[in-house]
Amino acid sequence: MAEETNAGAGQADEPHFGEIRRMLDDLPKIDRDAAHTAGHAILPGSGRLAALARFLAGWQGRPTPQMTHPRLTLFAASHGAAASLGIDPVAVSEAAVQRFLDGVTPLNRLAESLDSDLRVYELSVELASADFAAGPALEEADCARAMTYGMIAVEPGIDVLALASISAESDLPAAALATLLLGGMAADWCGPSADPARLALIDKAVSLHAGTRADPLEALRCLGGLDIAAMAGAILACRFARTPVLIDGRDGLAAALVLRALEPTAIQHCLLAHASADPLAAALGRALGFEPLLDLGISTGDGVASATALAILRAACACQAAAVH
Repeated sequence: MAEETNAGAGQADEPHFGEIRRMLDDLPKIDRDAAHTAGHAILPGSGRLAALARFLAGWQGRPTPQMTHPRLTLFAASHGAAASLGIDPVAVSEAAVQRFLDGVTPLNRLAESLDSDLRVYELSVELASADFAAGPALEEADCARAMTYGMIAVEPGIDVLALASISAESDLPAAALATLLLGGMAADWCGPSADPARLALIDKAVSLHAGTRADPLEALRCLGGLDIAAMAGAILACRFARTPVLIDGRDGLAAALVLRALEPTAIQHCLLAHASADPLAAALGRALGFEPLLDLGISTGDGVASATALAILRAACACQAAAVH
């Protein structure tokens, strides 16, 4: 497992949202010829594996899809709004990152068993974002820089990129984005059993930044956080690299929501790893129209489900390759 360089602020050239908007205007489309060819080389009775093979072939742009080099990615940031709930977001996120770097988590073991890359991308974990209930969580330059940083996770030769987050209290920005961009109140997304103080904090932030609803990038900037911005950048870069995306958890779903709100076709190359037991992730998955690959009652959102789902994608590729030969 590798740890990537921490993304910080204060670089000479201040990034902005202009390039992100231009990329969304020029999204590559699925290779229908590759998908069609793959569809003619399917073992009878392979069920959804056949559909997944066609999906992978179309988005990879090759009639025989591959799963020889998947990458598991974890993004970490600190959400300042958590402090108002009596939580130290920096300490919790730093501890989570360290556990993965020490190699002691279930995902570390799964990555080894799958022979998959596992990368941790820290986004200024030592500096929490601003409290989104008091003002914007991020400056535009920092948000755009995080999106650009997320794009570096997408390197040549990756067959599928799996996205997950290990940020403390990431439900705060994810639920706020869902509430702002899709409507309702925080309780509609987090569930009625959620902590009332947490729900009130989210609703207060959504009310404060209601004016950003028409511009999802501004909504992302004001509600945060750096991890969700980086994941949105990774999803976007994967589109241009012809790399399908496997999403795990509420943070990745929130990133996908922002992109879909900007351009309805922007997440067509994405799959959802599992039907989460987390109410927020489950509600976001349904709202975005995803059909999960797994339903195992997993609620962690830390990559365990996406690592497990990679085995299903490998099976789809193996069945399609067997039919060819």
